[in-house]
Amino acid sequence: MKTRSGFLPFLRTAALVTGALVAGSAIVFAHDFFLVPGALSFSSGRDVEILAQSSSRFPTSAGAVAVARIARAVMIADEGETALTDLSQRGTSLVLRSRPTSDGQRIVAVDLVPRSTRQTPAEFLRWLRLEGAADAADHISRGSSLQGVDSLTRTDTKRAKTIIDVGSGGPRSFSRSSGQMIEFMPLQDPAVLRAGDTLRTRLVFNGVPLAGISVHASVPAPEDTAQKGEPDVHLVTDAAGIASLPVRKTGLWLIRTIHVVEAARGNWETHWASLVFTAGL
Repeated sequence: MKTRSGFLPFLRTAALVTGALVAGSAIVFAHDFFLVPGALSFSSGRDVEILAQSSSRFPTSAGAVAVARIARAVMIADEGETALTDLSQRGTSLVLRSRPTSDGQRIVAVDLVPRSTRQTPAEFLRWLRLEGAADAADHISRGSSLQGVDSLTRTDTKRAKTIIDVGSGGPRSFSRSSGQMIEFMPLQDPAVLRAGDTLRTRLVFNGVPLAGISVHASVPAPEDTAQKGEPDVHLVTDAAGIASLPVRKTGLWLIRTIHVVEAARGNWETHWASLVFTAGL
């Protein structure tokens, strides 16, 4: 892996490793959505590429997200927010391009158009458990919300965020809000972390911290699908909505979660959030 600029090697070979998961690999949600920077850092005045990935194997993509599914795509810097309009499909990835002209840290945030599906209550609970939200499934099954309901509508909304560094120095933006309904907000600059440090990240929904929510973290899976990946880290947010992630190694990390909300009787919303960051630059 390169230490500064230049495309990361796993992005050149992503199409080779998007097959079925091998038992023991780093597992993410079945169709998780996340943003992967094309390099660990970028030069100001040069193109920045971000890959919007949909996959069960971080950081690769099983299929390209359609441009029509993008509800919002922005780059946020100290000087404000810029819409990302240069979007195209390349292989199994959706590529977002921009050319920042000043040094500094940026946040890139992308929201997908919601999708709805009909399920029976049993299918809904089983789906939640398969997607890593067993605590939500258990809470719902203990209540009365599904009693007397033959079928329900599940609406999924996926939001992804990543932090990138452009040039040398400049303003830091890691703590800025992306304006997304649900997001991870780091309380420390990931770029200064070292192996053995702890990253504290607050999970918020409509600006309010979410307590007691399961959060999962992964490092990149091996390029060879026959190799076992490192196990995921599983956390629960505290009373202040903070998840404390032990950073066992520098490099690329993904953290993600699903927050489940009953919008009305028989109508459930799942709000997916992901954050990709580089620990140590």
